[in-house]
Amino acid sequence: MKHSLYSLIIAFLLVVPAAATEPFVTTLDNGIGVAVIENHQSPVVSARVYVRTGSIHEQEFLGAGVSHFLEHLVAGGTTSKRTEAESRALLDAIGAQSNAYTTRDHTSYYITTSSRFFDEALNMLADWTTNASITQEEFDRELEVIQREMESRWSNPVAVLHQTMSETLFKKHPVRHPVIGYREAFSKLTRDDVMAYYQRRYVPNNLLVVVAGDVRQSDAVAKVQDAFGNVERRPMPAVALPAEPRQLGLRESVKEMPAGQAYLLMAYRTIPLSHPDLYPLDIISFILSHGDSSRLVRSLREEQRLVSGIAAWSHTPGYDAGEFAVYATLSPDKLPQVKAAVREEVTRFCDELVSDAELRRAKRQKISSHVFGQQTVEAQAATVASDILSAHDPLFSRSYVERIQNVTAEEIREAARRYFHPENLSIAVVRPPVPDDGVTDTVTESTATSPVIRHELPNGLRLLVKRNPTPAIVSIQAFFLAGVRAEPPERNGLSLFTARMMTRGTPYGSAEEIAEAFDAMGGSLAGASGNNSLYLSAACLSEDFNQALSLFADAVREPTFPAEEVERVRALLVASARRRNDDWRSELSDVFRKERFKTHPYRFTAGGVPETLSAITRDDLVAFHAATCAPSNTVLAIFGDVDPETVTALVEDHFGSWRPQGHFAPPAPPAESRLETDRTVRTESRHRMGGVFVGCPGLTLYDTKDRYAMDVLDALVSGIHLPRGWLHEELRGKGLVYEVHAYNFFGLEPGFFGVYAGCEPDKAEQVKEIILRQLRRVSEDDLPDSEMDAARRICVTADVLQKQTNAQQATETALNELYGLGVDYSQQYAPGILAVSADDVRRVAKKYLHHFICVFNLPRRD
Repeated sequence: MKHSLYSLIIAFLLVVPAAATEPFVTTLDNGIGVAVIENHQSPVVSARVYVRTGSIHEQEFLGAGVSHFLEHLVAGGTTSKRTEAESRALLDAIGAQSNAYTTRDHTSYYITTSSRFFDEALNMLADWTTNASITQEEFDRELEVIQREMESRWSNPVAVLHQTMSETLFKKHPVRHPVIGYREAFSKLTRDDVMAYYQRRYVPNNLLVVVAGDVRQSDAVAKVQDAFGNVERRPMPAVALPAEPRQLGLRESVKEMPAGQAYLLMAYRTIPLSHPDLYPLDIISFILSHGDSSRLVRSLREEQRLVSGIAAWSHTPGYDAGEFAVYATLSPDKLPQVKAAVREEVTRFCDELVSDAELRRAKRQKISSHVFGQQTVEAQAATVASDILSAHDPLFSRSYVERIQNVTAEEIREAARRYFHPENLSIAVVRPPVPDDGVTDTVTESTATSPVIRHELPNGLRLLVKRNPTPAIVSIQAFFLAGVRAEPPERNGLSLFTARMMTRGTPYGSAEEIAEAFDAMGGSLAGASGNNSLYLSAACLSEDFNQALSLFADAVREPTFPAEEVERVRALLVASARRRNDDWRSELSDVFRKERFKTHPYRFTAGGVPETLSAITRDDLVAFHAATCAPSNTVLAIFGDVDPETVTALVEDHFGSWRPQGHFAPPAPPAESRLETDRTVRTESRHRMGGVFVGCPGLTLYDTKDRYAMDVLDALVSGIHLPRGWLHEELRGKGLVYEVHAYNFFGLEPGFFGVYAGCEPDKAEQVKEIILRQLRRVSEDDLPDSEMDAARRICVTADVLQKQTNAQQATETALNELYGLGVDYSQQYAPGILAVSADDVRRVAKKYLHHFICVFNLPRRD
C-alpha cells in the first residue's frame, strides 16, 4: 500500500508545473530542430537557439576558444540585415533580457521578453545565428574584451581549480582544454579563422530552436519556420572525439595563488549520460552532500569541522567524459585529513549497502529538485534543450525521475565498485602560497492564483498569504528588521550568525534532526541576513507544508543556540569571510563601502570579518535573537500551493501564543555625512586585474519617485541587469574592460549609485574618465525618446522576470511590508517606471550624481 501511494505521488509531481504542456518537437525541412513548451502562467516567453558546437568541436582551433569567441561576436553583432546598433536598439525597444553562453558541447543564444514581442525576439535570434557578418572592428574589440575576461577568470581560484582538474583527469580528450581557450592560441585567431568556423558549424542541421512560455504551439512552429526556414541545409564535417585512455594510477596536481582558503576537487572517471550507472551515481551524490544531514556535510563540516563547504556531484555529459566529483573549501593545513576522509566516505559505498532511509530521502530529493527546477519559462526551455542535446529525448528529465525511483542499494554498491578505486582518482588543489616560515593560518482545488492576503495577529505578527497552485511548491519566509544596520561595529556579522543559528536546534529537535526532516521532504530551511533585515526561508512540496511550517515556527520562536553548534557555524562563517576577497568584485565593493560610509553600518558587509565573528559569544546571539525576533517585528510570507484560510488558522496555532521576550526597538544607526567633494582612493589588490569603482550619493527605499527615475537612468547607462547601455557600449567597444556594470544601492538610509569595472591596471585612469563622462552625459545631453522608451521597457521587463517564482514574490512582498511600503507596493512599479520622463532622469542625475568617490583597486607592485 505504501509503495502504491508513493508511486501516485511521483506520478502527480512529474506533471508539474501544470501551467506547462509537454514539449512539442519537430524538425524543419532544412534540418533545424524545434521544441515548443506552452506555459500560459505569465505573459513571458523565452526563445533560445542552440548550436551543437563547443570547445570540444574546434578541430584545428582546439584550445583557442573559437566557439566562445564566436559567441561574443554573434550575440547582438552585425549581420547581413542589420547593424550592431540596430540590434541593440531593437532589444531595447522590446525591453528584452538577452544573453549567450558557450560550453564544451554547445553554444546558446537566448532572449526572454514579454510574449507580445515574441516575433521580434525570434527574428533577431535567427538573424544572429544565420546571417552574422562580423566586422573587423567588432573582431578587434571582442579580442580585447575576452583577454580581460581571461584575466578575471584566471585570478579566480575556483576557475583555476576546475581547469586544473580537467587537465589532470583527461590527457587526450578535448574536454581538458578551457572553453575560453589559452591566451597564446586565442591571440593568434584571425577574423577569417572565426568566419570559417562559423560557416562550418552554424548550419541549419546543427541548430535547435526552443521556445517556452505564453505562446501557442502551432503558431510558434509557424513563426520559427518563417524565421529560419529559408536557410539552406549545408554539409557539416563530423567531429570524432578521441577516446580517453584508461587511468592507471592516482593523479594529483597542486597550484598556488593568492586565496583566503584552500580549494580541493577530487574526481573519479565515470560514464556518459546514456549509461545505466547514471542513476546509482546520482543517488550517491545526493546521499553524500545534498542537505545538511547528508554524509559529507554532517561528518566533515558539522562534526569534524574539517571544511567550510563541501559538495558532491556526478557529471555525465552526452559524450564519454563523465566524472564523479567532490569539492571542498578548507584551511590548507586540513588538506591531508580531508582527502583521507573523503576517500573513506566514498569507498564506503563499495562495501556497505546504503540504508533504506537514505535511499528514500535521496529519491525524494530528486523529485523535489525536478519540481523546484522548473518554475520559470527559462528553466523549462533550458531543461528541454538539455534533454534533446544530450539525451536526444525531450522528456528525458521526466523519465529520469521515474527511473531513479527504481535504483536499489545493491545497484549503488555495484556501481561504486566499478568506479571508486584509487587508480581511477584524480585530485586538484588550489591553495595559498606556503609562507617561507612554513606557518599557515588555521580556521578555528482551483488553479487560479489569489491576491496577497494580509492578516495581523494580536501579538503584532503580520502574515502575508498568496495562493499560487502551480507548481505544487510552498515558500515560507520570515523577515525581521535587523541586518548590518542593527549590529554593533565590534560584532559585525552578528545578524547573519544569529540567522544561521536559528536553524541549528530547538527544544524539539537537534540541528541534525531538523536537517534530516527537511532533507527527507526534499525541502530546504536556511537563515540569512542582509543590510537591513534578517530572515529565515523554507521551501517544500505542498503536501509537506504542515510539517515544514511546524519546524519553521520552532526555529523562529525557540532556537536553543547549542554551544557546539555555535562553534561549528562560527568556523563556517570565518572561512566564508576569508574567501570573500578571492573574487575581485567583492574585494572592490568592500573597499568602496568603507570609503563611502565612515559612520553608518553600511560600511560593513553582512558576512562580517574573522576578527568580529570570533568575538561574538553565545550570549550575544541569544540577546540579539530576543531583541530582534519579536512578533511585532515579524513579517511572515507564505506563497504557493496553499489554501489561505487553512494557512491563517495554522499560523494562529503556531505563532498566536508567541510573546516577545523584551521590547523591540528598531535600529537607529548614526547619520552619514554628506559627500561634499570628489575623492579618489588607491588601494592594493591581490588580483591580477585592476578594479575601478565610481560611486555617487544615493537615495533611500522611500524616495519612490526618485527610485523610478534612477532605475531608468541605470538602464540608460548600464542596462540595469544586462550587459548593455552607454558604459558597456563605449568601454567594451574600446576593449578597455572585461566587465562594467552600474547599480543602485538603496537603503533605509541613503545609499549610493555605483559603477564598477574590471580592466588592465594601466587603463584604470582612462576607464574612470569615461565613466564620469557618461554619468555627466545624463544631465547635460538630450535623452532621445527612443532611448528613453527602451530604458523604460528594460526596467519593466526585468521586474517581471524577477518575480516568476513563489520565493521571489514572497521575498519582495514581505520586504515591502517590513519596510513600511505595503504589500501592493510592487504593483506600482510598472506604472511608475512608464511615467518617468527625460526631465525626471535629468533631475535625479543633477540631484545625486554631483560628487563622486573613485576607488582604484590595483595589483600590488612587487
